[in-house]
Amino acid sequence: RFVSAAVGDHYETINLRRTLERARQEGRADVTIGQQYPELRSTLPLVTSLKSMKLRYRAVLIIFPLLWSTFGNVLSNISMRGLRGLEILRLTCYWNQLYSFLHWYWYWWGVIERLKNWRNIAVFVQERKAELSKDELIVEINLEEGLEQAKQFLDEKKPSGLKIGYGKHLVGFIAPQPGFEPLNGSHLYSIITKTLAVSFLEALALEDVVAPPNIVDRQKLADSITAKANWFGPPLLSQMWYEQYSQWNNLQNTKAKKMESPHNRADALSTQSKKINYPVVYSEKSHEK
Repeated sequence: RFVSAAVGDHYETINLRRTLERARQEGRADVTIGQQYPELRSTLPLVTSLKSMKLRYRAVLIIFPLLWSTFGNVLSNISMRGLRGLEILRLTCYWNQLYSFLHWYWYWWGVIERLKNWRNIAVFVQERKAELSKDELIVEINLEEGLEQAKQFLDEKKPSGLKIGYGKHLVGFIAPQPGFEPLNGSHLYSIITKTLAVSFLEALALEDVVAPPNIVDRQKLADSITAKANWFGPPLLSQMWYEQYSQWNNLQNTKAKKMESPHNRADALSTQSKKINYPVVYSEKSHEK
């Protein structure tokens, strides 16, 4: 039952074996979700990772049932001891590589527990939903007719996909996403200010909305908006990390200056003053009263 503003505390002791066991349960759960909701199969990790999986990993999956049923406990104990040994030796890079492989291995262990063999996995992936159903409606709106009218239209239709234009120019397309709720008017503001912010400004520039006509070249203005796309819209992850590091670095420098003793600062100022040669100009003329 849904309770507004509910709060709950969750306590769990995590260790390596419990983490890997959770990966195994996630593999089993993904198969169950894909069987009950075929339209979500294309978003599941077992489908997305299988597309880019290397040949040697696929070979492991083919012999996986026989390998694990025969040597499962032995492999599990060896891998646990290997991780502990790498942790003691502080070989972080090798520890991460082995842990990533084990996490992948246990996830697919859960998948194969449900699908039994490689042939069933291939059938599971191939039977995923590829085309839109009749229930997935895609509509088109023109923002030149007004934002409120477009929001009202979306509230009435509740489409799965959306094509947005402004005047004669295309702003963008929101493709249907499996498992997502239908679009409505409350989503439109976020779409044009975040998802399609750059293309929306380009369309406004080409329609002479940003600047009066005959003042600037519309195409040049649209190209400039594209070139400066990083200055607005949702920030990239690399930009956010760089900004956070810059702020942290400035904070550390400020703390270091505040912790510096007054005696050291006085010595620093006197040292700097010694290095400066101030020019002195003498005048032979007497000062007139």
